[in-house]
Amino acid sequence: MKPFHTIAIPHPDIRAHQLSMDAFAADLWDVHQGRAAETYATAETFFQQTYMTEALTQLFATLELRLRQKRGEPVISLQAASGYGKTHALIAAYHQAKCWNVRPVVIIGTALQATETLWGVLEEQLTGTRRFLRENTAPGRNALRQLLSKQGTAFILIDELLPYITKAATIQIGESNLAAQTFVFLQELSETLSSSEQHTLIMTLPSGALERYDQQSEWFFAQIQRIFSARDKILMPIQEHEIPHIVRKRLYPTIDEDALRHALDEFMRYAVQESLIPSGVEPKSYHYQMAATYPFLPEVFSVLQRRWGNFPGFRGVCSILRILALVLEHCQNQPLPYLTLADMDLTNHDIRRELLRHVGAKFEQIIMTEWLADNATISRADTALAKETTSDIKLVQRAATAIFLASFSENDESGISVGEIKRHALIPPFSTRLMPDLLRVLQEQLHFLHVQHNTYRFSLQPNLNYLLLKSMEHVTDHAIQTLEREVLHKTLPGKFFEVARWPHASDEIPDTPALKLVVLNTYDEEFMRQLIARNGRLPRVNQNTLFFLTPDEHRQNTLTHMLAQYLAWGMLLAETEHAISDEQKKLVKLRWKAMETDLEVVIRQHYCRIVIPEKDGLAFLNVGTLRSETQTTFEEDIYALLVSAGEIIEELPVSQIQEYCLKNKPFVFTEQLFRASTTVLGEPRMTNRSVCENAVKRGVLDGAFGLGILKGKQLICNAFKQEVFYMNFSEDEVIIRSDLCVMPEGSSSQAVLPPEAVNPPQSVGTVSVKQMPMTSRDAVHLRLPFFKHQTTIFMGLLYSLQQHFGNVVIEIHADEGQISEPTYQQQIEEIIQRIRQ
Repeated sequence: MKPFHTIAIPHPDIRAHQLSMDAFAADLWDVHQGRAAETYATAETFFQQTYMTEALTQLFATLELRLRQKRGEPVISLQAASGYGKTHALIAAYHQAKCWNVRPVVIIGTALQATETLWGVLEEQLTGTRRFLRENTAPGRNALRQLLSKQGTAFILIDELLPYITKAATIQIGESNLAAQTFVFLQELSETLSSSEQHTLIMTLPSGALERYDQQSEWFFAQIQRIFSARDKILMPIQEHEIPHIVRKRLYPTIDEDALRHALDEFMRYAVQESLIPSGVEPKSYHYQMAATYPFLPEVFSVLQRRWGNFPGFRGVCSILRILALVLEHCQNQPLPYLTLADMDLTNHDIRRELLRHVGAKFEQIIMTEWLADNATISRADTALAKETTSDIKLVQRAATAIFLASFSENDESGISVGEIKRHALIPPFSTRLMPDLLRVLQEQLHFLHVQHNTYRFSLQPNLNYLLLKSMEHVTDHAIQTLEREVLHKTLPGKFFEVARWPHASDEIPDTPALKLVVLNTYDEEFMRQLIARNGRLPRVNQNTLFFLTPDEHRQNTLTHMLAQYLAWGMLLAETEHAISDEQKKLVKLRWKAMETDLEVVIRQHYCRIVIPEKDGLAFLNVGTLRSETQTTFEEDIYALLVSAGEIIEELPVSQIQEYCLKNKPFVFTEQLFRASTTVLGEPRMTNRSVCENAVKRGVLDGAFGLGILKGKQLICNAFKQEVFYMNFSEDEVIIRSDLCVMPEGSSSQAVLPPEAVNPPQSVGTVSVKQMPMTSRDAVHLRLPFFKHQTTIFMGLLYSLQQHFGNVVIEIHADEGQISEPTYQQQIEEIIQRIRQ
């Protein structure tokens, strides 16, 4: 591939090593006073190096509409963080005003003294003197209207308004102050401009809180917004996607387009061959991004914008231009095909100084130790790796530089992945086959490099790997198992299932219609069949409610290691033997906290298989690839997977009831319809009884079938083609075939069925259940032993009896033990009294 500087030709000042940082410091007042740098001094030179952003285009269109057609917004507010083009846009408006023979009025808040007034400066620039608006109190709309009406068309440009008001607040004027008077003036000016067709106000306001100084200035900012909110047009001078175009226009305006196309094709072949394209990005998309950012990789801009851009001293596009200009100057004679983070050479004094301005001089210790010292670790590492690569390219230095640049962020993005290291460090003709050796040397040689979950970053503290390994030696198996239970409880909280974690016996899992997720720490098919078949000493009725979550035991070592590592970090925080520093403790806390998410991921990877009981055996569903990109829990993802696989249904189609339950039968019991989904293995499992209830209600309303009762041999249809408000799933409630439900308005339909129609085998889904003869009991007498673990079962029995009998009497006989009389009086008698009430 051709060297980048033969395709993207750097600016002449860069080529001549005459680059001045003043070229990136826009100052409207200097332009107005005729002392600005050449880049900003004249309209010709300014627009030659200015990329017309969407906002600039809109700004000029609005100004021209105001100028030519006397309409449009009278106030334009340029809002952005520091360094994102506010002042540059004002300078553009200034030069354009001159080109249109429009007078620009320039008011710079930081150039004014606290005692000066905006209205005084406005009069002086329009008339050459401060004659009528000399007072410290706001002049009023009439005075402003008279002043402006005597002048030709003018653009009023105000920059750094908030700093001026902050200063003016210190100047007392009677019982008021100059800041308050300034707000009054701004209100008057806004109203005056609204009725004027000749004048336009363009002002800048900060969008970043760091530029608003203190709580008082925050209030000032809100006041300014309130004053202009009804009349201003807000523009953001620069969009994120425009930054590479701005950089190109300023730093390398000359591009050999044919050579660029050829270079991009070569780069893409190399990137595809070596798997350098970011995961999830299509080659065509990356080609498009690279075409916009060449000669820099797209990630250079994203790291500077999104990571370094959060530092207080980082001034957006201005700082990006300064850094990349220095990189171009340093690399312009090197045979590099393109530029990456690795080319921000920390051994270069100017680049290093510029970067340390933002991250702080304290990081110079790392650069000195790793990069600059006589026996620097990176030099040693490159020497070791060079024996294997036989190349003069310093791959360790390139990789370490890329890691260093990606190690700083005011948010949680710090660090760089192996794939990103590969993309920034390797250039043709190096192959990714070198990566294992490169990463090994980095980890073995460097003193301040930290690796966590395949993310590499630099820190002020030396590595803690050694201390971590020592702590892991003291982690017990019991502690690991306890932690694993805790993580399982967090990731499987029981929102969608009744969750049983590592049960030892079948009676630990209740026999209820609710869906259950049984987590096993080993794959034991015999135990699973036992859980399906039994609930303690009783047969399990609701067999079709069980799902089993089982592990991939080949990943047990990975999980155990991760759990042990997490516990070791906690032990390291508490121990005093090694007397680790406060800074090291902070780092350990961060790693410890970060590992909580990693533990959840590893739990997902370990418990990667769902076992589903079916009619003919066990079915399996692999969930090892589930990766939640949202805030959903592992349990939510498992539930969603089972729904998508059709194992759980949230909605029962009406047609399914018609096809499988009523096709050859006059009716089906509602309770039988729901119970089949919980008791018959292999049936689709409803989330709850409301799924069945809602389907029946829809079917009745649509006329697919009716709802009624079976009384003896007589079907009574109570609802058909009408809304059903209540279902009780009683033993006589039935869904009735539609042809038996034709009934006059306001009446119920009754059909007497032959015996063969009343007692046919009832089939729900694929399971046939023979209906019991319609006999009844007038009374029930039971004598049953009671065991402690069967409380729920007996409560269910009593509830069922209460549904059918008006008088239920409990006789209790207890022996083979003792209870003291005081205890009996305090506990037993009290409960008896409450029952009798």
